Amino acid sequence: MKRWLLVGALLMMPLHTEAASYKDTSATRYSPPTSYNMQAQTMQQTLTQALQKRQTTVTYTYYGKLGNVRGHLRDAVEAALRTDEYLAYDYRGYSAEWRGRDGNVQVTLYLRYSQTAAQAAYVTQEVKKRLPSIIAGAPDAHAKVKAIHDYVVRTLTYDTSLNQAINSPYYALTTGKTLCNGYAMLTYQLLKEAGIPVRLISGKADGIGHVWNLVQLDGQWYHLDTTWDDPLPDKGQVSYDYYLLSDAMIAPDHHFTQGGLNAHDAPYPKAVSNYQEVLLKQGRISFAQSVAIATASVATPQALQREVEAQLARFEPHITVTYNGQASDVAPALQRALASASVASAPRYGITEQPRTRGQQTVSLEVAYTDTLRELLLTTPPLTAGDSPRYAVTALMTNGQQFDVTHDAFVTSQSPHITVQDGRLLVKGAGDAMLQAQFRGATTPITVTVAPLKKRLYYPLKGIASQGTYYNVPNTAAYDFTFTEAVAHANIYAMTAYGEAVPVATSIEGTRVTIAPAATYPSGTLYLVAADVTSVNGNALAAQSYRITIQ
Repeated sequence: MKRWLLVGALLMMPLHTEAASYKDTSATRYSPPTSYNMQAQTMQQTLTQALQKRQTTVTYTYYGKLGNVRGHLRDAVEAALRTDEYLAYDYRGYSAEWRGRDGNVQVTLYLRYSQTAAQAAYVTQEVKKRLPSIIAGAPDAHAKVKAIHDYVVRTLTYDTSLNQAINSPYYALTTGKTLCNGYAMLTYQLLKEAGIPVRLISGKADGIGHVWNLVQLDGQWYHLDTTWDDPLPDKGQVSYDYYLLSDAMIAPDHHFTQGGLNAHDAPYPKAVSNYQEVLLKQGRISFAQSVAIATASVATPQALQREVEAQLARFEPHITVTYNGQASDVAPALQRALASASVASAPRYGITEQPRTRGQQTVSLEVAYTDTLRELLLTTPPLTAGDSPRYAVTALMTNGQQFDVTHDAFVTSQSPHITVQDGRLLVKGAGDAMLQAQFRGATTPITVTVAPLKKRLYYPLKGIASQGTYYNVPNTAAYDFTFTEAVAHANIYAMTAYGEAVPVATSIEGTRVTIAPAATYPSGTLYLVAADVTSVNGNALAAQSYRITIQ
């Protein structure tokens, strides 16, 4: 169900009069100023302070020409609003009167807001108070945006009486009812307090004035409309139809131009990224499903059944699939997929068309399982200072089933020895370190021990003759050691510059000893060694070595 708000005029413009006393009371759309002089700039400083304090009456002495008051007043109000986007959406207009002569004009402004100073302060305090519990357990920015979106949608109810008097975050928090300005401004404050870059944006939704948000994640901007994601009638459900959309996705029913409805917003950033593609590229299957983003697109009932079965095997509580087949085939396909699943009750499902994938059917399934997540298994290879290995996280269910959740789990380090970055452990120092894995509300700690950095072996190796150094060597290259007598026995091996053994294959033919990788050599610097060499005549032969760098 679509909801909107017809945003009232935000700037009240003056009536034209020829007298030396003026009143500014008319409502006209504002056009940005073409010039801006010192008088307007000085007036802006006064107005900015007054607006920040939510003052309702401001008096000011204007020292310019009487005929310029009206234009400079407009310019000053406009410039003051540009300094604070949240304030600009809280502002509801002004009326003004002035009298005097050139060089000495007494100006009085009467300012209106959707919130008083005390109400705005209450919102700030409440946001700080409530936010920690809202985002508790949200491990990263993506999860925080979802938690805040869900809180706003679940907590607020859209006022179908369209009462403009409660269209603010103050009434959203105190009564639970508001309109789109209240939704968007509260979303703005919560995201900003959480450290998420956020904007307010205004335009027309289905032809009616409307306000929503722009949110930045990983450097990319997206549209977020908590008003339109709150279904009517309100049953406490959460929709994700307008969750992190691109400009193109939201354009069919949300229209906006730079500057917004009142032409004083700072330029809006472009939203060009496809959030669905971002999550799938990161492998965040469970998180994508949790915000009703399809992780697969299928065209036949058989393919739909297989995809749902695959998600059931991962015990996904939310399953979303884009389906391009006949709607009548959906229910039978789901019944077949659920036949052997350990579900607690008959799942709810729906078929919709999402703005994210317009023109396609989206099948959504809500599933409750009899089995639950028991624990997470976090595995790492042996760790040495200086390493940067990948880790793996496995979910273990109460029925013994397990599945990989490495890309969906959030791993953190509680120790300065290790930093977690892009699926790797950056190991900085030796000692015990505590790691923690989180997934679907479960948290598993694990203690790992980091070995000291091995002492580097410098080349040439002591007591071993060098046969040369070679760079950019293929990882399958073989090398020969040639001796003065036929070789009966030799200790032939390869190792890293830190003395770590590398598997090799060797052969001895007469005076030649050959060394090659058992499969492929690892990247980096390697030492190839033939030591403890004995000839067929029983003579000890001098050890030899190569230093190679694998390309």
